[in-house]
Amino acid sequence: MIDLDNCIDQRTRTAVHEAAHVVVAVLLYERIEYVTIKPDERNLGHVRSRPFLITDRDVWRCLLSTCAGNTAEERLGNDVDAEFENRYYVEGEEYTDAGRINRFLSMLSIDPTPHESLLCEAENRVRKLFRNPAVWRAVEHLATKLLERETLDEEKASEIIMTALRRSVWERNRFRKSEEMLAVPEFGQILAEQLFSVRMMLEAHAARCNSI
Repeated sequence: MIDLDNCIDQRTRTAVHEAAHVVVAVLLYERIEYVTIKPDERNLGHVRSRPFLITDRDVWRCLLSTCAGNTAEERLGNDVDAEFENRYYVEGEEYTDAGRINRFLSMLSIDPTPHESLLCEAENRVRKLFRNPAVWRAVEHLATKLLERETLDEEKASEIIMTALRRSVWERNRFRKSEEMLAVPEFGQILAEQLFSVRMMLEAHAARCNSI
């Protein structure tokens, strides 16, 4: 098992990143063909998926699994790639996480107003998922096997993940838990939450001013 508590090299970091994509995809019933950490001219590793982008729910699923790589790297205590610091403002880079996220957000809403809130909600759901010990164990196990084999097909990756999830809430209630994650946020709800946060900040500021 890889030791994620100590300083890790780029190859291990890539394995964790790609494993995270696959774990979220499998848990949310997104089909993949394979995952690899064998570098090519464009990437240090990648997941070949087979998404069906018909409904908003399908797009939201892909957004969640795409967010998973960098969200997993946050748990390593490392800074995410500089490319991702630009969030989703990357045009035409379909082979990068940021490029795919830009595409999925545009599919969810032509109006860019809710894009940042949608992305934050997706990242927060994935962070919550990774706080589950069994799910994070699945990421670790899959990353370890990737370091040994470099490339895994869907069948082998799913086997590793489901073995790591044995006797966990996600094994017992996978369908119900996935349904909770796949509930697409309502744009009105997102904007209402933003306005509520702004109002609370203004009220707190006013209270501080009045106390002076």
